[in-house]
Amino acid sequence: MTFITHGWRESINSAWVSPMVGNFSEVRGGCIIFIDYSFYGNTNYLMLLANFEKVSNIITKMMKELENLGFNPNDWFMFGHSAGARLIIDAATNFGYQKVKEIEGLLEYLKSDETFDDRIFFQSL
Repeated sequence: MTFITHGWRESINSAWVSPMVGNFSEVRGGCIIFIDYSFYGNTNYLMLLANFEKVSNIITKMMKELENLGFNPNDWFMFGHSAGARLIIDAATNFGYQKVKEIEGLLEYLKSDETFDDRIFFQSL
């Protein structure tokens, strides 16, 4: 199972999302869960920070529910971009120390005319 989160001022409609989901689907297989917190992330950064814990707790709750349904966190991969990386790290930490198999984040900011290159994804594997 793969979890993906976007960065501040992004959403599931960001240009990099579809290719990234396709890459994860092809390479990792299984279920892909995209966490779109754009309701809080498309505002000013202070609004995102004010709601950071709330969003992180929602992700942690979802992770606990999936584990209770029988999904093994040792098979999970989590990827976050920018603020999304911080969110998944926080949520995974709250979920349990080293329970998730692998977490990866990209903290670099991309200019609006740039997109993720497939090489970034494959270099990270």
